[in-house]
Amino acid sequence: MGKMMSYLTGGVVMSSMCLGDRLGIFEALGQHGPITLKDLAEKLSLNERLLREWLYHSVSVGVITMHEDKYSLSPVQKMAFTNEMHSPLYFLGGANLATVMGQETSINRSAACFRSGEGAPYETLDVSVHSAISRFLAPWKRHFLVPTLASLAGGKDALEAGAKVGDVGCGYGESLIAIARAYPKAECHGFENCKLAVAGAYKRLEEESEEVRKRIHYHTCGIDGSGIPDDGSFDIFITNDCLHDMAFPTKVATAVKRALKPSGFWLAEEPVCMDDPRENITKNPVAGVFYGASLFACLPSAMSGQGGSGEAHGAQRLTPSVANKMFTEAGFSKVTIHQGAIHNNPFGLLYEVRP
Repeated sequence: MGKMMSYLTGGVVMSSMCLGDRLGIFEALGQHGPITLKDLAEKLSLNERLLREWLYHSVSVGVITMHEDKYSLSPVQKMAFTNEMHSPLYFLGGANLATVMGQETSINRSAACFRSGEGAPYETLDVSVHSAISRFLAPWKRHFLVPTLASLAGGKDALEAGAKVGDVGCGYGESLIAIARAYPKAECHGFENCKLAVAGAYKRLEEESEEVRKRIHYHTCGIDGSGIPDDGSFDIFITNDCLHDMAFPTKVATAVKRALKPSGFWLAEEPVCMDDPRENITKNPVAGVFYGASLFACLPSAMSGQGGSGEAHGAQRLTPSVANKMFTEAGFSKVTIHQGAIHNNPFGLLYEVRP
């Protein structure tokens, strides 16, 4: 029963974090704390009684800090809950994702897939889920993607010289924005089959400078990779946490192979998982998160080929051996797997794939 109560508490904490995010409480605590309840309520124009309830709850679960009659954020709490664009450990995207995946529309969508066996296209997810996924994945893209690309053989030289970069399943475009900011000669192309994501990418791009905007282009492609140029003109391709969501990732991998120059490479990041399901369940510390997310987003999308005919990997079945087989079938000759330190993500596998 104790474990069930911890799960219940965790669910409530995620929703409470989202409320604090929506109301600007975390940012205010980060900027003005330690601060009294009265002063915080006045700064945010919030009801004092309701705000006190939120503060007491957040202190009780260790989300914020209380010093006598004042509230603040510790240095670690500031990194997790404030300065979204600049903190590499920003967590509120994850809290929002956990909350929106549990909403009625997400549950009904997954329930329909269970009954029909046909999956559901990614774009049938509520727009709030798309936004939360983007916020959840963005910190790694903003802070670790570019140095990871530069650390791989030929990566830095290609980017400095004006590499042509492709991103399949680009979402809201955070990866390409990070690359375009860091390398002023890079030409960036995002490929997406989800129209909601493309719209979100263009909206997000409006926040950038003209110098960045003019070098980023978005294109709609098919779930099988159709629409990705087959002219061998790209220096680098990236995919971030999305191959397992695709109905036909082997076909997409084949399209990437055709798009790359012989000297190019593909950087593919995927959730960490093990070839033996029993070992994965018992030894993977984040298996519960990944399997759960797969129920609501990843696996229904991966089954969304005609009549449920997709490869249906989901978040925990695109294991190293399965991925290696897929890359080989697509025509790639060399695959190197990195985990942990190289890209500051102990919960992800990084595939360096070369023609």
